[in-house]
Amino acid sequence: MQVFKTLFAHARGLPGLTLAAASALFLTPLFGLTYGVPVASAMILSGVALLLWGKLALAPDVIDGRLMAAIGVLILFAPLLPGFGAFSSWAFLMHLIAGITITGMAGYDLIRQRKAAKPDTTPDASDGAGQTT
Repeated sequence: MQVFKTLFAHARGLPGLTLAAASALFLTPLFGLTYGVPVASAMILSGVALLLWGKLALAPDVIDGRLMAAIGVLILFAPLLPGFGAFSSWAFLMHLIAGITITGMAGYDLIRQRKAAKPDTTPDASDGAGQTT
C-alpha cells in the first residue's frame, strides 16, 4: 500500500508531466493510427520511460535523471529511423511531444539537483572570517 501512496505522490506536480507524456506515447498504438516501426519505438521507449519513472518515484538515484534525459532524446529522434513514416503522422507528433516533455523535465530535474548540491560559498558573519586579533 505504501508503494502506491509513493507513486501517487510522485505523480503530482511536475513529475506527473513525464508520466503523462510516456503514458500517452505508450497508448498511441492502441488508437490504430500507427503500425510498424512507430509502434515498436513507442512501446519500447515509452515502456522503458515508464519503468524508469517508477524507479525514480520509489528509489531515486543520481544516474536516473541522466537516463531519463537519454530516453527523452531517443524518443525525440526516433522519427528519423528508416521506415518510420511521414513527418505529418500521428506517431511523429506523439514522439515529438513526448520527447520534448521527457527531455525537458529530466533537464529541469538535473539542473535542480545540481543547484541543490552546490555548496553555499557566501561568507557567514559567525565563521570568524575578517576578524583580526
